Amino acid sequence: MLTSPLLILAAGVLASVAGMMLVRRFVPAEKLIANNEYVSFTYTILSLIYGIYLAFTVVVVWQQYEEADETVTREVVLLNALWRDVEPLSHEDRNRIHQDIIDYVNDVIVSDYPKMEFGLQSTSNDKYDQIWTDYFRIAPNANDLREVTFYQQGVLRLNEFSIARRMRILASNAALPTSMWVLLIVGATGTIMFTWFYGTRNLSIQIAATAFLSAVIIYGVLLVSMLEYPFGGVVRVGELPYRDLLNIFQARIKIELAQK
Repeated sequence: MLTSPLLILAAGVLASVAGMMLVRRFVPAEKLIANNEYVSFTYTILSLIYGIYLAFTVVVVWQQYEEADETVTREVVLLNALWRDVEPLSHEDRNRIHQDIIDYVNDVIVSDYPKMEFGLQSTSNDKYDQIWTDYFRIAPNANDLREVTFYQQGVLRLNEFSIARRMRILASNAALPTSMWVLLIVGATGTIMFTWFYGTRNLSIQIAATAFLSAVIIYGVLLVSMLEYPFGGVVRVGELPYRDLLNIFQARIKIELAQK
């Protein structure tokens, strides 16, 4: 998975150095040195502005990534709590809701995650609707305060879970606007190209400086691209919490069967 970003980084650094070498071939170093003061002044302002913008963009996508991770954690926690809330209900109702939750978690892993890689467009989910349908069918014993209390708590938990699910779907569509990407790429290109017009008598120093600067800038842009979609790319919020939850549910079922 790391191959593509590393290749892009290497290609970008090579292209930057090649561009600088091309300029040095057609423009004598003496002419470039004569303009160093002006180029340095302009480049200082440009690099400062672009550096702030790049840092801001990285912070934005990182916050989106963290929010997506927190949303997944919240949904998993609420599903686990919902499983517990139906324990005091009738055997039939409890088993039905438990199976609905297992089916839903399976569907998130198998169906939702592949779609969320670059934004989940469809929000319909039969497994999710089935949980609500079966919850509506439950008729707790009005004379059993314990059953009524847990049923009411389960309804509250179900609403919170629905919000968390919706937030996860919205988080999968958290992408940067095209206008921000244009400025990000154009700014990176211009900032790197400015290094070509410095004049140094020691060519190896300029090559090293150009390579290092371009590597840092290109890596910053790649980092934004890797974090842009929280559920896709190299750095992603994976489905492991749901798989762990599924294993917990299956373990509980096995314990219940063994106790019978």
